[in-house]
Amino acid sequence: MVGIGWSGQWAAELLRDGGTALSVRAGMELTHLLLHPNEQIRTPRILLLFWQGDDRMRGHNMLRRFILVHHTPQKDGKPVTMPFAPSASILFDTANEATEQNQIAFAERYHQLGLDAEYFWLDAGWFEGYWPNGVGNWFVRKDAFPNGLRRLSAAIKKMGMGFIV
Repeated sequence: MVGIGWSGQWAAELLRDGGTALSVRAGMELTHLLLHPNEQIRTPRILLLFWQGDDRMRGHNMLRRFILVHHTPQKDGKPVTMPFAPSASILFDTANEATEQNQIAFAERYHQLGLDAEYFWLDAGWFEGYWPNGVGNWFVRKDAFPNGLRRLSAAIKKMGMGFIV
């Protein structure tokens, strides 16, 4: 198994010799630079996992165990879990149709069902200009949230959840 961890532009070449040998060449594509003494950069991480036999699932399980042990954030010896944060944005056209009322109603439904969400997430379209044209202005749409986000935030807090925008 071969894994390349890099969010930038990278390239890889994998060649087999017709038998069991595999040659892997990978790196940052089109990168030409010179590092002076004591300078450093982060390069792509390369993961190579080897196992014998035809059992592909054994290799996948080895990879899962490796990632859990060496690459998963830990707290008190256990993997850190992300908080549960439902969002109704997709139900309301990426929140372009979100309103104070329908977001409170959605959060209340989660609360009534006992789903124990830690946060409620209002994503995109709540701002002037809507999604995607209004991205970055941080002005609340008065047609949907006449009192800003304060009433929605207070209602969510009353249900025992945090609020994410």
